[in-house]
Order: sequence, then structure tokens, then C-alpha cells
Amino acid sequence: MFLALVSAVITLSVTTNPSTLSSLNETTSFVVKVDATTSIANFTDASGPVTITDANGNKVLLSLSTTSTLTDVSDVTYTVKVNSVEDDFSFAQETKEVIIEATNNLAQTDTINVPLSFERDYCRAGEVGDLDIKIDINNNGRGKNDEWYLLDDLDVEVKVSNDGNDDIDNVIVAWAVVNKNTGEIIIDDEESDFNVKDGDDKTITFNIQLDPDDFSVDDIGNDFMLVVKAYGDDVGEDVQCISASESSELFGDDFMIVDVEGINLPESLQCGANINVDAKVWNVGSDTQDEVSVKVLVREFNFDKLIEVGDIDELSDESFTFNLVVPENAKEGTYGLRFEVYDEDGDLFQDEGDDDSIFFRTFDVSGNCDGSSTTGGQNTIDISASLESEAVAGKELVVKVNLINTGSTSTSYQILATEYNDWASLSSIEPRAFTLNSGESKNIMITLVPNVGVSGDKEFVVQVVHEGVITEQGIKVPIQSQTNAGITGASIAESLKSNWFIWVIVLVNIVLVLLIIIVAVRVARK
Repeated sequence: MFLALVSAVITLSVTTNPSTLSSLNETTSFVVKVDATTSIANFTDASGPVTITDANGNKVLLSLSTTSTLTDVSDVTYTVKVNSVEDDFSFAQETKEVIIEATNNLAQTDTINVPLSFERDYCRAGEVGDLDIKIDINNNGRGKNDEWYLLDDLDVEVKVSNDGNDDIDNVIVAWAVVNKNTGEIIIDDEESDFNVKDGDDKTITFNIQLDPDDFSVDDIGNDFMLVVKAYGDDVGEDVQCISASESSELFGDDFMIVDVEGINLPESLQCGANINVDAKVWNVGSDTQDEVSVKVLVREFNFDKLIEVGDIDELSDESFTFNLVVPENAKEGTYGLRFEVYDEDGDLFQDEGDDDSIFFRTFDVSGNCDGSSTTGGQNTIDISASLESEAVAGKELVVKVNLINTGSTSTSYQILATEYNDWASLSSIEPRAFTLNSGESKNIMITLVPNVGVSGDKEFVVQVVHEGVITEQGIKVPIQSQTNAGITGASIAESLKSNWFIWVIVLVNIVLVLLIIIVAVRVARK
């Protein structure tokens, strides 16, 4: 007779998981349980410090403790508390595993790894106190409020409110631009302190320049956020602190930007002036661009110069220089330098929104001018166009019109198309109305359908209505005939419309032939 011995096996599991911690003195807990076949066990004391370290060596110190006995129990509850957070700790979620060990009455041992995570709140102790905050971003550069490009210029407005019953003195607003994917702080600063009375609010503004020198190639295409906090410096961030954030994406793959703000161009030039202008073009993408060239234009001066800049490494810039001569017979007024950046194939670079790499810098002409006038050179809009599709009779053709606000103020525009009725019909204009800030550009797509039978160069006029003024731009389109297009429903319909009498005769003849055939068949049968 044999006696089978079954030995118990100890197995640990986590029945309540810890939550992610984010601020000083915050706590979470988790429960480790022994399996039912073992029922009781002796746990190893796991209390003590736990250090979480980010990629740059900054640390968060956690304490791990229990409130119950560790001997002859079936489960144990552990409490985790944040004891300290270093100021420069990353905004990425960081994790550290702790090892919990238990032994049953047969001296069998099991361990389990429990992950403890920390994701930093900008307020070190979390949001505490009576402050409230709202932030608003206005992008004055190439990008938008939630779509950034390097060299963008961000105006940030921060409104801090005191919702409590006591004055809060020496409130400080701190901010940081953060790579959300890595948690790295790219730029940070703080503004001068101010006081906020109870029930009152205070609004401050500051400017952020997205300098390419502050970023790396790996930042391109990542998600970013601007985090802002307001805290009471007198009482401390652990007593009064509130934070908010706005997210954006950093664009730039295969795109070039002319640093128009850095151009050494005086705001005003005299007629006859002859100056050398220095400028920079930035490769804000993650790849090297070969044989880059920049075309510089001042249309009123008949100035059109193509400058070979050469190869530009990723996240680098190259300088270029050109000579600008203001004609002696120019009229006093405001003019614009137009910069177009081309790739090695002679195509304009395009951004994420398919807008061309075109930039503008305005300057005034005043003094020493023949027959000086305040009416000349006051054009506050620049219009150019390109054909975006085939131009074949009977088929849709798309013309892309690029419009730049060369004035000094934000302006609303309405787009119209005229003088096409004798050779085409208008399908759509997208968009028809919009507003542009000074120096901002917009692509408008105009879709026309040339009439069947039309060929050769045709023209239509784009009208831009702004501030009660209509600016017109004639556009010439070379239309191909439908010779090789084959028979289509549109060509048949057009033929029926223009030759209906001939088609009626053909139809009558067909009917007569059919009647003769029917009569002949009946006679043959008889």
C-alpha cells in the first residue's frame, strides 16, 4: 500500500493594483494575496524607501509600508506614499518594480513583482488652494495654436483667479514646453510675481520663441504640450498651486522656413537705395535636403532672383545674400519681399497642410523719390497661382491660388472668380472666406470645368475682396482638346445639343430601315 503525499505550493497574486502617483504626499495601495491551498504565510517586511529615477537622473522617493501583521496571514495591504519629488523630474511616466516575498508553513517561498508608477503633476503637491488658471495661445508664426513649427512665435495669455476669501501675495507663473513622448522639458521659465485679491483675477502675457537650437531631430513629429502653473510663493507651492496645459504637434518633415524676422532689412528705405540683404533658411525637418534654392521677388520693382543655397542638414540653417535696389522712380508706400524655397527638383517645399514654402517681409519706401506719392506700393495682398491638375476640355481642372496678407494687420478676405463663363463653368471655390494675420498665407482651390470643344489658352480673373477693396489677378490656363479622350457621356450630350437636326434625320432613317426589314420578312414567310 502506497501513501500519496501532496505538498502545498505557495502562490502570490495582486488583487488590488496600485494607481499611478503624480504629486508630493500622494498615496496609493495594493493588496497581495496568498492562494487558497496555502491559506497563511509569513511576509517579508517590504517597508522602506523606493526610488524612481528618470532618464536624466532626477529622482522621486517613495515609502512602502503596511498597517497589518505580516505573520500567519492570507493577504497583506501595502501603502505607497510620495515622500519627495525633484523639481526637474521628467513629465514621462516612470515605473519601478518592488518585490514582495512570502513563505508558507512548509518553508516554500514565492515572490511577485509589483510595478509602482509616477507621472509628474506640474504642481509638486498636486492642485491645492484657491487659485484657478486659464491659458490661451496665439501662434504668430507659420503654424497654428495647436500645430507648431520651429521658429514659431507664441504669445501666451494666462488668467489667474483667486476664488478664495483671502488675498494671495507673490503669485508666480511658471511654464514649460514639454515633449509628451519623452517627458523632457525643452524650454522653461517663470514670470514676475504679482498679487491677487480675494475674488479678483490677474492676466499676464509672455512670449515663447521655438528656437531650433533648443530642439533635437528626434523632437520632430512628436506631440508637445505647454504646461503652466501659478503658485503662491509666500505660502509655498504645497499650499497654493494650480496648473493647466495645451497640447500641440511639432511639424517639420521635409520643410524649409525662411527666418524673416532675422533678415537685416531696415523698416524704411529711400528711393535709389542699394543694400545687401542677409537672410537664413532653416531645414526644420528630420532629413538632409539637397540643392536647396530660394527665389526672392519684389514684383513692383521687377526684382526676381533665384539663389542657390546648396545642401542643408536636418535642423540646420544656411545663410544667403542678395542685393536689393529700390528704383529711383518708385512710389512711396509699403512693399514686400517674397521668398519661395525650392527643392532639388525645382518644386516648392510644402508643409503638412500642403501650403507652399512661401514667406513675406514688408518694408516701406519713403524719401528721395521722383514724384513721391502715398498711393503707390500700398498693395496689402500678394496673389500667385499654379495649375494643380490636367486642363482638359470637359474635365475638372483645379487651380491653386496662394494669397499672402502683406499688410500690418489681420484682414478678412472673400474670394470670387469671374470672366470664365464663355469657356467654362465654376464648380467650387474652397475656402471662399477667411481671415489672415499679417504675413500669413492661405491656399485657395478653384475648380472649373472647361466646356467640351474648348482648347487653347483661356483666362479667368480671381477677385479678392478685402477692407472694401477688390484686388484682381488674371490667370491664364492652357486647355487641351478632347481629341484623344474617346466618346464620353458628356461629349455625346454636347453633340446632341449642337447637332440635333442631323440626329433627328439619322433616327428617322433608322426607323424606315427597320420597317422595310419587317415588311420583307413577312412577305418571305407568305
